[in-house]
Amino acid sequence: MWQNETQQQNEQLFPPQPPLKEMFRYPEEEAPADKSGAVSPVLKVQMLLCILLLGAVLGLRLLKLPAYEYFKGQYETIMAEDGEFLRQQEWFTLAESFLEGVRVRAEETVSVWEQQLEQEKESQDAQIPQMAFWNGWFRKEAPEGCSLDTFLPAGDFVQPLASYTVSSEYGWRTDPITGKKGDFHKGIDLAAGEGQPIYAPMDGWVENVQSDDSGGNWILLRHEGWTDTRYCHMQYIFVRAGEKVSAGQILGTVGQTGQATGPHLHWELIHENLRYDPSEALGLAGAV
Repeated sequence: MWQNETQQQNEQLFPPQPPLKEMFRYPEEEAPADKSGAVSPVLKVQMLLCILLLGAVLGLRLLKLPAYEYFKGQYETIMAEDGEFLRQQEWFTLAESFLEGVRVRAEETVSVWEQQLEQEKESQDAQIPQMAFWNGWFRKEAPEGCSLDTFLPAGDFVQPLASYTVSSEYGWRTDPITGKKGDFHKGIDLAAGEGQPIYAPMDGWVENVQSDDSGGNWILLRHEGWTDTRYCHMQYIFVRAGEKVSAGQILGTVGQTGQATGPHLHWELIHENLRYDPSEALGLAGAV
């Protein structure tokens, strides 16, 4: 009896060990995993569509496009089934409806953009001088009070200077003083030696005699047929307002008063309060 009790105590303190051969045996290979839980192709497509849809929603949010709220609502609808994917038929039905809604809203967005572009274009056109077809080319229209056409006064015409060089033609140019582009030159600049006589081209009378910072010393002659001629940057003026003048009479001398880069005569030809290109009247080559 004592021996049995001793044996039981030994078994509790030192439980029986497996045979030595079992202890040093290589572990057996694990059984292959059950592949019954692999993701199905349909599930993969659904996951891919959800990722693409999420990317579209985020992209529209960053771009702040009008269709963002609609995309966001569709995405939340798809993801609102308690975390579970819709059945295959329900998924494709919702996707078809979603794509149709995207198409409609895309057309609406494009229509809004086209209207905005048209409004911007109309606004820009109102600020840009209109273009006219002239002599086979498109040209920018002259500002109010000016014409790009030439005008030839009736009767005999005396050249305002005996000799000169055209330093700046009539029309659009870059201002030689300020460097501003798009300046419209309302007359023609005839460079000549300072002190050279200036002649009246036709009979008429002195309408105005003035001096200012821009034109310097200048006069305005009025002739028959509602035609005027203007002379700027004069050194000296030999006539007075209201005085009658004859064709070929000396009006004064060439100078560089006012805003001028050198001695020259700024000469304008005006008919019925509209300034014209004086090239034809001066008989310049290339006049249209």
